[in-house]
Amino acid sequence: MKKNVSKSWGVKKIAAYYQVKLKDCIAFGDNYNDAEMLEEVGHPFLMGNAPADMKNRFTTTLDNDHDGIVAVLNQDWENRY
Repeated sequence: MKKNVSKSWGVKKIAAYYQVKLKDCIAFGDNYNDAEMLEEVGHPFLMGNAPADMKNRFTTTLDNDHDGIVAVLNQDWENRY
């Protein structure tokens, strides 16, 4: 990976490209290398298979073997916030 490039940087670039505020973005992660990215977005979700010490920092969904991303995306987002 190029120097100064990270998942957090990527989220910022994609949000800017699509003219979406970071507070309106969703991100999913499952390990320590995702923490910075999850801290950038307004709706961070940690997969259920993530390390236990990360689970107190972010909302946790089901693990990746049980469709954790689908579970979040199927929520009623219009009435959630």
